[in-house]
Amino acid sequence: MANEATPHSIQIGTFHSAETIPNAISNDHKGLVVHDQDLFRVDGLDAPEIPYPSSWFKRFLYDYNAEVGEFFAMFVFVFIGCCITAQVVFRIPHSEGSMDLSVSFGWGCALVLAVVISAGTSGSHLNPAITISKAVFGHYPWKRVPSMVLAQTLGSFVGALFTWLYYYPMWDLVNPGHRQSIGTAPTAVIFVSQPLKPGIYHNANLFFNEAMMTFCMLFAVHFVADKRMTASITTASLILGFMLSAVLLGGAQVSIITINPARDFGPRLFIVMAGWHDTFKVYNYYFYVPLISPIVGGIAAQGLFDYLMVPEIPYPSSWFKRFLYDYNAEVGEFFAMFVFVFVGCCITAQAIFRMPHSEGSMDITICFGWGCALVLAVAIGAGTSGAHLNPCYHHRQSCIRSIIRGKRVPSMVFAQTLGSFVGALFTWLYYYPMWDLVNPGHRQSVGKAPTAEIFVIQPSKSGIYTNTNLFFNEAMMTFCMLFAVHFVADKRMTMSATTAPVLLGLMLTAILLAGSQVSAIGINSARDFGPRLFIVMAGWHDTFKVYNYYFYVPLISPIVGGIAAQGLYDYLMVPEVSKGKLKRQH
Repeated sequence: MANEATPHSIQIGTFHSAETIPNAISNDHKGLVVHDQDLFRVDGLDAPEIPYPSSWFKRFLYDYNAEVGEFFAMFVFVFIGCCITAQVVFRIPHSEGSMDLSVSFGWGCALVLAVVISAGTSGSHLNPAITISKAVFGHYPWKRVPSMVLAQTLGSFVGALFTWLYYYPMWDLVNPGHRQSIGTAPTAVIFVSQPLKPGIYHNANLFFNEAMMTFCMLFAVHFVADKRMTASITTASLILGFMLSAVLLGGAQVSIITINPARDFGPRLFIVMAGWHDTFKVYNYYFYVPLISPIVGGIAAQGLFDYLMVPEIPYPSSWFKRFLYDYNAEVGEFFAMFVFVFVGCCITAQAIFRMPHSEGSMDITICFGWGCALVLAVAIGAGTSGAHLNPCYHHRQSCIRSIIRGKRVPSMVFAQTLGSFVGALFTWLYYYPMWDLVNPGHRQSVGKAPTAEIFVIQPSKSGIYTNTNLFFNEAMMTFCMLFAVHFVADKRMTMSATTAPVLLGLMLTAILLAGSQVSAIGINSARDFGPRLFIVMAGWHDTFKVYNYYFYVPLISPIVGGIAAQGLYDYLMVPEVSKGKLKRQH
């Protein structure tokens, strides 16, 4: 169950209790008042008590303030994002790895702009998948849905228009005479989602992939936006930006992920008028995939969040609700680890499947991507379990003490490992057409195309470093990460549950970058062992034997490093009670 908040202290995963949440102002038509159904409530931006305007235009702005906010936010989001894509596409020659990272991180930064713009008016829906899914489950009035979706789509349309104007001299230079949606210079890709490997992935595969990435993004968004979370708009916008970067990186080699029907459909309407006449027909009428699949993923995310997040209510009578109530922390760990491993492994896969690739850009793409994936995972796990996400870490206790004194540790470790297992399963499904293409007939753990390293930790230079060296290295990196994590999670730190994810994501990026040329650093036993169990069943039969039974290194060494980090932290950090005694003595 969720951790209880200590007065005047904040820890990762602290929720405000239900009694302390003020009732949001209900509003049926006046857009200036922040809705109860908005994603983010911004204190200080509530509507002042003013007379209803007499001017028709002022009345329009008053009644449709949320829609106006969505329009301008989507305009800025699409304009900045498409300009970022354009400058990468027009840069010839370019490194494909740096292209993926530039586009993904750029769109993440554009989302930060959009959230900041719209938080005080509409609550930052910015996506018909969010608006429709909230209406489906009764969190948003259906009568506002058409106008919100229209505003989002129109803002995207105008954003594409201004991108076209911004790069106006380039269109005839790159596509003289005829605008290309496919071909040698498909400039339509600047504006809309398109398959990157249409001969390998069919629209059914791409529909599943788009829906899955939308689910991961919006499932985490609901946790960040939960009223019980201590989320300010500044920290929430940064978290959402990192989350979007992770999702886009995860699908970068399959299709241009949008997870937003308006962000694709608005620009698609514009470019049809601007000369890309076949954009609705290409790739077997692919346009329906980014139009419909995000709504499917969004409804699944909202439904699962509503059903699994147990509110503070009397003890349930249903056995399944009682299970969710009693094991809410474990359920949170399962889904957080599922999203972490799924998105992270997808990022690794797209970097490995990109041939040829720049090794430097591959390192930064994978390391930064896993850091962003951790932002998603911490956002999901913070409000339920306190975001352990690692068998080596148990809040305020070393791993050994937890096993001896804490009856929850076995179930927590099981949930983390099972979540990692399922994350690997969905990665395998996501890239299903690629396995026989890259490893025909036999799945390789070692060799020219060792696809096992997409899922599990393996040495990068096995002929140089022995398993003893790698055991020490993994333990050291785990120590550095978890030693810092204990300080971030300390109750005496003025740290909100929505600030911590960004810090932890950057910390993980640094750790992975430091060890990327020695081995794929895991610092997490469940993150390696769960996927390793799955790939043994999926055809990589020798994964426990390769590199002199290397599997024990990422399984045991993080626990050693974690115990050392917890022990040193406990020994060095002067407890608050002792500080008070020292002050009284002086």
